[in-house]
Amino acid sequence: MQSAQLTYLSSTKNIVDAAKDLARDGAVHATALFTTSQTEGRARMGRIWHSVDGSLHVALVLRPQVGMTYLNGLTTVCSLAVLDALRSLGAQDIVPKWPNDLMYKGNKLASIFVDAGYGEGVFAVCGVHLNVRQNLQLAQLIVDSFDGSPCPAAPAFLLDTFTEKSAKAASPNLSNEYIATVICDAMLARVSSWEQDVVSGKSVAGPIASVLNEYYDQMDLLTKQVDALLPDGRVVLTGMLAGMDIWGRVSLLDAEGREYEIAPEQASLRPAR
Repeated sequence: MQSAQLTYLSSTKNIVDAAKDLARDGAVHATALFTTSQTEGRARMGRIWHSVDGSLHVALVLRPQVGMTYLNGLTTVCSLAVLDALRSLGAQDIVPKWPNDLMYKGNKLASIFVDAGYGEGVFAVCGVHLNVRQNLQLAQLIVDSFDGSPCPAAPAFLLDTFTEKSAKAASPNLSNEYIATVICDAMLARVSSWEQDVVSGKSVAGPIASVLNEYYDQMDLLTKQVDALLPDGRVVLTGMLAGMDIWGRVSLLDAEGREYEIAPEQASLRPAR
């Protein structure tokens, strides 16, 4: 299995943009960057991802040999990969939250962000923003920067997800470079398997057909009442999170039992208020 070609940046404006620049200049599949300092970090829908001491930001260039329409499935595939990686390090009780977050006890641990482009062929860059070590300033930064858009969940931290036993086992290896390497290699393994599924026809029905059941079985908020929020923070619908399809859309049932489909580019979810 191919391993990531990892480069450390002492600081960058935006790790995903930096990787996209490399990809446009011809960077090959598995080229990766990591940093602990972003000055203009962004996640999905342009939302701020704060960078503080204890943060880790990773970006991986991917060039899967699939049709353009299938690239929409990479967020789900890479989310499962980051779950694989963190669990292999000893993390416990982490779940995926549609469409691109990882949660721990209701708080946000990580965000996975995929952006595609063209340079020496089609590419995608997967960015991973992860809170590794406890930093009390982070929660205050989130509150202070709230601008009327959906207020983010309180932060969770990777080291807090370990049991005492798993923390002792993992502690010698938990450098930022090691965590970044484990994450990137897990994404490469997942993307390779998914690419083979697409090429062989196992995912012919839709981009995430081959991984849907695995993601669905772990989804945070499933069967719970949720608010669907537009990018500007308005609640467009409240209902029960009832399912997810092979294109990554979720279905919500309102109080009258009417079903609505919501695509990842349309809205995000939070527990109903």
